[in-house]
Amino acid sequence: MQFLWQQADAAQAEAQNRYPEMRCLTGCNDCCKHHGSPITHASEWQAIENWLTSRPELVDQVRQRHQALKQGLQAKLEALTTPTLNEALFALPCPFIADSPEGERCSIYSVRPLTCRAFGNTLLQPAVSREDLYTCAPEQDRWEQELPMAEVNLPLRTPLFEALANDRRRSLLSFLERYLHQSASDAEAAGHAL
Repeated sequence: MQFLWQQADAAQAEAQNRYPEMRCLTGCNDCCKHHGSPITHASEWQAIENWLTSRPELVDQVRQRHQALKQGLQAKLEALTTPTLNEALFALPCPFIADSPEGERCSIYSVRPLTCRAFGNTLLQPAVSREDLYTCAPEQDRWEQELPMAEVNLPLRTPLFEALANDRRRSLLSFLERYLHQSASDAEAAGHAL
């Protein structure tokens, strides 16, 4: 995973060097709040799980945010008007967003999924329109205002994922749900063993 993460980070650095005025702003995290649960590969989740396992205080915080997220989703589903799939799933904040003295930050930043690393300044395909930019709508608007799409030369997102093509994929929340359930079961079993 380390090599893939380095490639993604290098692609981001390349984009930021080429277009220094066009970068995700530190502390924005709009994508983390409004783009749902990113698709995560099993090998990526293993790195995240290892990270979490070595930080039990973080697991408790994530568990609380995950529970709040589930309650928010349940409230949306119980509302008088039925939400669209987009409203129900993609308007949810990532449970790994944590408050810090500098503002909200990713609590798993060093092991975040590849899709998070590639978000911002990469292309889904050669740029023809703003929709080809793998970034949030506000950033797409800025790109479109600043540069004609025909002149945009950003790294493609797809090659970054080729090494993971045969790896099992799920949403990050799906992996997290299983992990939290298993860790709660393990803690309960350990309590009964005492």
